[in-house]
Amino acid sequence: MFTPVEIGIAVVVLAAMIFVPILRRLLGLIIRLAVFFVAVGIAAAGVTMILNNETIFERPGFGQRVQPFLTKNSAAAYCCRGQAAQARRKKRSRNSDDPE
Repeated sequence: MFTPVEIGIAVVVLAAMIFVPILRRLLGLIIRLAVFFVAVGIAAAGVTMILNNETIFERPGFGQRVQPFLTKNSAAAYCCRGQAAQARRKKRSRNSDDPE
């Protein structure tokens, strides 16, 4: 899988990251920034879902909701929201037609 040379290089790089203070600080900074940006992305997605009063479990589904969010295509976002509202209206109208 890995050659002895590759394993040796990996050990030297890890030892340098642990024992050289500047490299250790740099690695810590990279990890902290990655955690920060993931947290900001999750918070932004959560606020967006709350403000739009939608969940990932409604139709048209998670994949079609994420695509407009990531591509920033407002026309596609309105299209998906319109499809979900249309599906809810259709479901309500079917339920109201049933005699009780």
